[in-house]
Amino acid sequence: MSTLFEPLLFGDIGKNSQKLLENPINANYIKLHLKPTANSSLKLNTGLSFLEFPQKPSIWSTITTGYTFQDFVAIQATFSTPKQAIININFPKLRPLFANAGLIAQLDPQKIYGYGLYKNKYLSSSLTADLLSKEFRISGATSLKGLSMGILCNGNLNTLDFQILETRAQYSFTVPTLQQKFSFNQKYKFQKSKLICDLYSQITPQLSLTFQASKRFNQTNKKRISKIGRLAIGAQYINNHSPLNYRVNAKLDSDTNSTTSIATRVFKNMWFSIILKSHLSSFSNFKSYNLSFGVDIGNGEDSNKTI
Repeated sequence: MSTLFEPLLFGDIGKNSQKLLENPINANYIKLHLKPTANSSLKLNTGLSFLEFPQKPSIWSTITTGYTFQDFVAIQATFSTPKQAIININFPKLRPLFANAGLIAQLDPQKIYGYGLYKNKYLSSSLTADLLSKEFRISGATSLKGLSMGILCNGNLNTLDFQILETRAQYSFTVPTLQQKFSFNQKYKFQKSKLICDLYSQITPQLSLTFQASKRFNQTNKKRISKIGRLAIGAQYINNHSPLNYRVNAKLDSDTNSTTSIATRVFKNMWFSIILKSHLSSFSNFKSYNLSFGVDIGNGEDSNKTI
């Protein structure tokens, strides 16, 4: 089955282009009004991916636009390379009865997927179906205070096959003492323009530990148990009170994955971001880098929280 059918457990949709499904359109975030009863948003992203640095990179781009009707129905469409389109439909007022639904269209090779997502405080589930081959995947997970358990199933309506692909348990926590925010204030006065600029910045260190154990079942019924422990450390630097608002995020985990991002306000409702992701394999010399640029037309709150 296609890589679009990555496990949907614990709210992880897999491909980067599908992360928008975890963050449906929020009318409180969108500030660009087209009509008095509707809100809209527009995001433009492009980037370079180096699978074996410094070989020739691959260039990708994504355009995302959204429209919210009276806080009841939100429609979001994403067009990305290579030849993929995602239509996401969200019903904010129906939560938690129904969270998300939509279509994923892939032009080359031609595939059409339908999906539905359900999530509340303790339970999350998903259904993804290939409308052409009638293959589908169902996942369900429950979580409580950092402990998550889930199951992933695969089936085909044509052959009536159904099998359990994977069971998984995961526990994660963040050290609370490192969530305290350290701040400092500085004032600069420019005599010529008599401009007083208050620079208020915050550095927020974070440390988290995740342990995951999963049991995978293949077609020959051989069981494979994998155990993964991951330690991640990061920091966030925020400046919201100077003429040039910006945020800087950095994160590194024990799998040698690192993410560094910078977002700055260009105009009142426009933010520009740069994100660099890298992966250095501890088992081989494999290196990959992903550099992306984005423009977000909105108030920038949502993109900076999840950047």
